[in-house]
Amino acid sequence: MAITIEKKSYEIPDPGTYSAQITSVTLEDGEYGEQIRFSWDAVDGAFEDLWYFCSKTLSQQSKLGKLCVTLRNCDFSDLPSQVEIEDLIGKEGQVVIEHSTSKSSGNVYAKITTVLPAIDQSEDALPAKWQERIQNLMNEKNVGSGILQSLFSVNAVSKLNKEQAKQLVSQIKEGSVDFSEPESDDEDIPF
Repeated sequence: MAITIEKKSYEIPDPGTYSAQITSVTLEDGEYGEQIRFSWDAVDGAFEDLWYFCSKTLSQQSKLGKLCVTLRNCDFSDLPSQVEIEDLIGKEGQVVIEHSTSKSSGNVYAKITTVLPAIDQSEDALPAKWQERIQNLMNEKNVGSGILQSLFSVNAVSKLNKEQAKQLVSQIKEGSVDFSEPESDDEDIPF
């Protein structure tokens, strides 16, 4: 009896920022010891089961600590002394995807480099178009993930008021980047 296996194809999502949700959390042995693997699915279906790895260290500087702070929208001091990692399943955020090349095979793959807070759609939140433009500017300016994480560990873009958003944009742009004028059907964005 012949066993037939269908070849699996994998489409690599384009680099950029996507709304995504954690669908599973598992422990895996890695090159640097046991790690936590977070599986993410794009809300719009652009990708499924993209992985983000963290060590099992929960500190203010660790990837896991920054992830918990970002997804819970709190300060590190507000986290409990022990965190149930499975409680993060179902949490949404904005994931920044970049392409990398495997050293062993030479294949290009997508990886999550940064996790940002989910865009807040509530009535009193900074308008979604502002939030998206700030996050796009950060991507364009290649602000490093460490800087991004520190910016968002206390104040998520979605929780900024308009004045804070202007200050953040000013710091990122350093006065040198000019946004194009909004299209006529866009709301007036003052930066």
